[in-house]
Amino acid sequence: MASKSGGSSGSGWYSKPFRLVLIYFLVGGLWAVVSDVVEVNFALFPVAIDRLIFVAMTAVLFYIVLREYRIVIEQSRAAERDSAARVRAYFASAAEGLIVVDSRGLIVDANAKAEEMFGYRELELIGQPIEILVPERLREKHRRERREYLKTPRSRPMGFGRDPIGRRKDGTEFPIEVSLSHIGTKQGGLVTGFITDITERRNLEFQSRRSEAMAAIGTVAAGVAHELNNPLAIISARAELMMAEGAKLGLNSQLMSDLEVIQRNSQRASRVATELLTLARQPQKAHRPISINDLIAETILLFREQTMRDEIRIETQLADSLPEVMGDRTALSQAIVNLLSNAREAISRAGVIRITTQVSTGHPDEVLLTVEDTGTGISEDVLPHIFDLFYTTKSTGTGLGLWITRRAIREHGGEIDVTSKPGAGTIFRITLPALSRSADADETLKTG
Repeated sequence: MASKSGGSSGSGWYSKPFRLVLIYFLVGGLWAVVSDVVEVNFALFPVAIDRLIFVAMTAVLFYIVLREYRIVIEQSRAAERDSAARVRAYFASAAEGLIVVDSRGLIVDANAKAEEMFGYRELELIGQPIEILVPERLREKHRRERREYLKTPRSRPMGFGRDPIGRRKDGTEFPIEVSLSHIGTKQGGLVTGFITDITERRNLEFQSRRSEAMAAIGTVAAGVAHELNNPLAIISARAELMMAEGAKLGLNSQLMSDLEVIQRNSQRASRVATELLTLARQPQKAHRPISINDLIAETILLFREQTMRDEIRIETQLADSLPEVMGDRTALSQAIVNLLSNAREAISRAGVIRITTQVSTGHPDEVLLTVEDTGTGISEDVLPHIFDLFYTTKSTGTGLGLWITRRAIREHGGEIDVTSKPGAGTIFRITLPALSRSADADETLKTG
């Protein structure tokens, strides 16, 4: 607001409305006096007074009107400024990305969420074609669709029935949803795009579909495994009995070999059934503090006889004072068993399996378990698929072991990766969240 002693725009006694009224009063009064002087009657004074009173009243009314008009105008302008400020604040703080594009397809405005979503600063977006946010392979198609939209603009979702894709500044792509809104202007109109990053939603949908599929597979697998286990156990036991009796009776080598084939394949089928049951089993929820070093020591005992027979040496380097992890003992033990089984099978004879544990370098809150073998290694074309369900290159494999292992590790909040070269062996690395001493104490209080 201007000062009261200001000039033409001031609101004091000498403001513009007052000057206008004063001018009107003087001119009107002068006109009334002059018009009466030229008259030849003697009613000059009374008529002049009447006219002056009329002019004065009109001037006062005019002043009031101008003053009120100015107040209304000032209030209207203040309301417009306040409304514009609120709209701008809503635009800037919106939870969705908002991008405004003119009729030429150039970006004229973008909010903070859109900048964060696409990795650009505001000045890098303003004046750029909207196609900068679209993958290169889709830009020409987007230009055509944009021109078609401007022919009959309306509020609607973009790419209905399709899957719009956004492109970040670094070139990475991500799924988005876009709703369009058109505002007509003299310059041809503005289009506002409401953009939502749906990466997390897509991941959740994928996990949900995957969980449903796995639940269905697990139900079938559990039924098949249950029905197979009993007859397989009988076949294996009878084959073993016949082999023992055959050795006493001196059966020929061909029959003994056939019995060994029967027993070996029945055991293989039983192992498949057992792994199918593991596949069907729901993740354990009651986790307890576990020493990875103790778990490794127990697991190695299971392989001692087999590895000694095949002249395979197991070397361990287990870190002292290794933090415990919170987990299910059976699931983690099965994961280690699967890795040691694969390592043993990868070494035909006279090799080394090295097992190490340590606190992960640069990550004191993680435990690192490494299983390394000197076996045949894994080829580059096979390596990306070894964790896939039912994928195997072994004639006696099931394609379940490593899939179950990775599932168990991820259920414990960890990760597993592998490096390998043909003829140079394989290294599996498992990282698991370490159990802090405070969390350990809390757990002890809960279970004590």
